[in-house]
Amino acid sequence: MGRPLNVIGRAVQMEVERRGLSVMPGVSGHGVGRSIHEDPFVHNYYVPWDNQSLEEGLVIAIEPASSAGPG
Repeated sequence: MGRPLNVIGRAVQMEVERRGLSVMPGVSGHGVGRSIHEDPFVHNYYVPWDNQSLEEGLVIAIEPASSAGPG
């Protein structure tokens, strides 16, 4: 709680690259609430300026997408 959302993107990117794959930047996770695709946008790579905070009660879908080729 209170950690920046970009820690998720950093973790996904590190794991994908550790396996020799590339992150597909156009695909992301998202918030889930009254509709299935809501803010916040959950990047699958590190975005330093994305300093939104994870808050208690926030429901998100983390949807890593990777490729064997360039991202």
